[in-house]
Amino acid sequence: DALFSTSSKTTGREQSDITGLIGQYAHGNEPSHHIAYLYNYTNAPWKTQEKVHSIMTDFYKNSPDGLIGNEDCGQMSAWYVLSAMGIYQVTPGSVTYNIGTPLFKGKAHLENGNDFSFACSSDTGFYHIRNQISFDTVYVSNSLTVESGQIMKGATIEPVFVSDRNRALANSEYRSYLPTIAGDFVINPVIGGGAISFQQLRRVPISSSQKSVKIFYTTDGRYPSEKSLLYKTALRIDRSSTVKAIAYDVKGNKSFISTAIYKKMEHDWNVKTNTPYEQMYDGGGPIGLIDGIRGETNWRKGNWQGYQKTNPDITIDMKKQVRISSVSAGFLQDTRAWIVMPKQFIVEVSSDGQHFTTVSDTNNFLPIEELTPQLKTVTALFPSVKARYVRVKAIQFGKLPAWHESPGGDTHIFMDEIEIK
Repeated sequence: DALFSTSSKTTGREQSDITGLIGQYAHGNEPSHHIAYLYNYTNAPWKTQEKVHSIMTDFYKNSPDGLIGNEDCGQMSAWYVLSAMGIYQVTPGSVTYNIGTPLFKGKAHLENGNDFSFACSSDTGFYHIRNQISFDTVYVSNSLTVESGQIMKGATIEPVFVSDRNRALANSEYRSYLPTIAGDFVINPVIGGGAISFQQLRRVPISSSQKSVKIFYTTDGRYPSEKSLLYKTALRIDRSSTVKAIAYDVKGNKSFISTAIYKKMEHDWNVKTNTPYEQMYDGGGPIGLIDGIRGETNWRKGNWQGYQKTNPDITIDMKKQVRISSVSAGFLQDTRAWIVMPKQFIVEVSSDGQHFTTVSDTNNFLPIEELTPQLKTVTALFPSVKARYVRVKAIQFGKLPAWHESPGGDTHIFMDEIEIK
């Protein structure tokens, strides 16, 4: 209730798909789409009917701006089509559909030749459901779910509608129940060590939400069993390791194996970002620029540090004077996604962290017109110098050109591993 009734004000980064707000329920953001149907699992399923009917009638219009949010792969429309038919899968991939409240009277022609029919109380405009729902002329009392097998056989959803919620389904005995798991089921243990990379020591706790289970683990990548080490307290990892864990209950039933990989960095350098990076693309924070984990062309997987409207400016403290002759950094270009190679790459060195000398200033790495997403390592070579601090700067391309799908938009720089040799 609080989710739907609280203030709709948002804070932080402005996102265009946080739209269609009812309280903090955002219908324009697809991962929220099951939430209105969760009232079916409480003693107030009539609230599902109210919320679903309201969303269908308020947020979908026959007009140029008649679709709330971001239509990713048809999900906004799919929610409407299913909900208007009176059904929706709370759990994608399950055989159970929750019943909401049909908006129209119609039928769907199924691929096996049968028809799935649905009806609403269109003459009266009522949308609350009482305690009778028909499946292919067979009445099922107090049911708020329909199985996919019933649909494929040609079911007809024909609720009995009432004028107000006081006469609708309300008692807990009528609610839909989540499917229970038959037999003994052991939940996978959770390995909670955080990010993959670390510099000196990593503390790795392992836990289970089930009581009376024992957890066994390995740290060398081998499959764990009851003969492996018994977990008692958080692990202390001081080298690159692959942790695997398994849980057993008192009957000897076991879970699947959980796996976590930890990589110790080659250096214990300090990294300072002198300009702010985008919080959505933090790449693991400043230390992620030297963690040895490289990003991919599919930047959505992470590992990239993104900058927009600012030029990346990074200072690395190697903690002692060393002789160096090259500095390289990884960049990504995916022009259609506004991610463009920098137009300039500058390397400066210093012995005290205060006074820097430029040792390399290069440009023209990849034309913005190159639309194929690709990685490029930019390397600055210079006569050997002795330094403790290295400062790396990358200069934005600037505004997107007129031929781009979003002309005038600000480009992003996606930066990855910095290597010093």
